[in-house]
Amino acid sequence: MESYAAARAGRLTVVLIGQNTPMFNAIYKVIGRIAPAFWGRQVEQRVPKLIEWARFEILQDRMVRQTFYPSRVLVARK
Repeated sequence: MESYAAARAGRLTVVLIGQNTPMFNAIYKVIGRIAPAFWGRQVEQRVPKLIEWARFEILQDRMVRQTFYPSRVLVARK
C-alpha cells in the first residue's frame, strides 16, 4: 500500500507555445482573430506560476523551436 506522501507525488511535462518573438506574435494575433477556438490563448508567461502554486518544482525550463514557432518546455515534479 502506498504512503500518503507517495500518492501525492507526481511528474509533469508541459510544452507551451512561446511568446518571445515579434514575428510569431504578429502572426499569432492575425490567426487568433480568424480562428480563436483553434489557435487558443498564449499562456507561456502564466503557467510556471500555476505549476509552482500546485506545489510542483520546475526541474527544467528550455526553449525549443518547432519548425516555425518557438516553444517552452517545462519539466516538473512533486
